[in-house]
Formats: sequence, C-alpha cells, structure tokens
Amino acid sequence: SCTAGHRQSPACYDVLFVDYNMPFMDGLGFFEQLQKICNSTPEHKFLMSGNLNDQIVLRASQMGIKTLSKPL
Repeated sequence: SCTAGHRQSPACYDVLFVDYNMPFMDGLGFFEQLQKICNSTPEHKFLMSGNLNDQIVLRASQMGIKTLSKPL
C-alpha cells in the first residue's frame, strides 16, 4: 500500500502488472483502490489473466488499463 509520502508525490514506478484473479479483490478492484489511495498511478498499467472476457477488457480499457492474456 502507499505510504503518506506516496499520496503526495509522483508515482514511484513506471509500469504496473496486476493479475485479474487475486485473493480478496480482483485486479480491477486493486486499480480502483490504488487510485483512491495514491495521488498518482503509473502511466503504463496492465491487467493480466488467463480468462479475460469482453466485459473485463472493456472495463479495463475504460480505466486506461491495457490487458494481456496469459500465458504470455
């Protein structure tokens, strides 16, 4: 999670790869929480999954997130 310093400073990373299927929340939920917690997020965001469907791809695209099908 972001620290207080990260909330007020630019993103400290350039690229973020997140799997869609994770415990407790999906990858899109993670990106939503990241945006709420951190002041800035990386320009290059990728959502990966072995079972992407059109709805997930559309939602990711609307959030500015690129999708990658696994296996890579």
